Amino acid sequence: MIVALLLAAIPVRAAAQSTGDFDPDNTEWNGLSELVAIAQGSSHASVARSLDASTLTPADAVILIAPLETPMAEPLVSLMNHGGRVVVADDYGAGAAILSTFHIERRAPRTDADVLRLRGNPQLLVAHPAMAHPLAVGVDALVTNHPQVVAHHPDHAREGERGGPLPPIFEIAAGDAVVLAGAVGPDGATQGRLVVLSDPSVLINNMLEMRGNRRFAENLIAFVQRPDGRVYIVPPDGVVVGHYGDSSLRDPLASARDILDEIDRASLPPTALRVLTASLAAILLLLAAGVLPRSSPYGSASFATRPAAEGGFIGRVGWYAARAGDLTEPFLVYKFELETELHARLGLAGRSSVMDVVQAMQKRGLSVSEVESARALLLELSRAEERAERNAGDHPIAQTRMASIVSRGDALLARVRRGQLAEGRSS
Repeated sequence: MIVALLLAAIPVRAAAQSTGDFDPDNTEWNGLSELVAIAQGSSHASVARSLDASTLTPADAVILIAPLETPMAEPLVSLMNHGGRVVVADDYGAGAAILSTFHIERRAPRTDADVLRLRGNPQLLVAHPAMAHPLAVGVDALVTNHPQVVAHHPDHAREGERGGPLPPIFEIAAGDAVVLAGAVGPDGATQGRLVVLSDPSVLINNMLEMRGNRRFAENLIAFVQRPDGRVYIVPPDGVVVGHYGDSSLRDPLASARDILDEIDRASLPPTALRVLTASLAAILLLLAAGVLPRSSPYGSASFATRPAAEGGFIGRVGWYAARAGDLTEPFLVYKFELETELHARLGLAGRSSVMDVVQAMQKRGLSVSEVESARALLLELSRAEERAERNAGDHPIAQTRMASIVSRGDALLARVRRGQLAEGRSS
């Protein structure tokens, strides 16, 4: 194997803890800003911190980078079954949920004497091409940093329902692959592609200073990019929500955000505005019916006492015309969905108080101002719910207030995700 002399001239910084690990906006050594620049320079690419699978098409590609939360396998497998492309770049994160679907396991690499190391560093193992492949064009050496390796489970050594084992593209040693890639899904021209990279640090800014690693990143984007599709880079704090090909099953919080954004941007007469707010309520009510079976706003007085209304377009206009844009019921549903998501992210079970949330956020290392902001929002939501329960209709929730609550709720979830990222990297 010939390793380019350039490798010896590039300084590789020691691993350090940083809240910017794998952050697409981070231009420092441990960020992904260079990868994003490569992707946006050669394709229709964007960073997706909340990717709605229902908006994906068979021409699209999704790149998961060191996910903190267990990704939803179903929409990504469905995407590949229809011809889409997925990259799982993960070593110690939650990407095993996807890999296990394809009988792929992660483990520590062997440390045989003949394994090539950059400058003798046992953590900087060098992988070489195992076969001719578009990902390996122009790449003599791929330098890893504290890598895991991947292999198919021994029981999956034969052809299976997903097309059999993926071939190794780069290996540290025979049987120790750091890149697997191949066709998955039903046989035929519509088969998708899966790429498994067992060391996401190959793609950070510092590692892309190496010629082989940068060429690999360029090859990766070119491999997953389709002429009429988009590339979505999902960072560690990002999530994939919804179901592929089914816009009726979208995430309730995402639906609320999108519709409120449309209302805010539009200049509409009162009747049209009420129809849009009715649509928001209808989507949230329908989606929330299948959420966790615990105490919820759907048994409240304001829901139970709703009078019968004529259906269809006329019914929606008439029902909201009587309430002059009151979004109390969508507000109650959003409060329930927000608290459900927040409690899940903080690991809280059952009915949890505001103080429980505050203490959980403090344990995650969030700042005093962040915790106080969360406490204020949750108390405001609780007080508004109490007023709605006592005097239905006397304290209407205006569209501007609802939009503000959704914006603050998004910021709260983002802060908790950042806390998860920092905690995951320090453990």
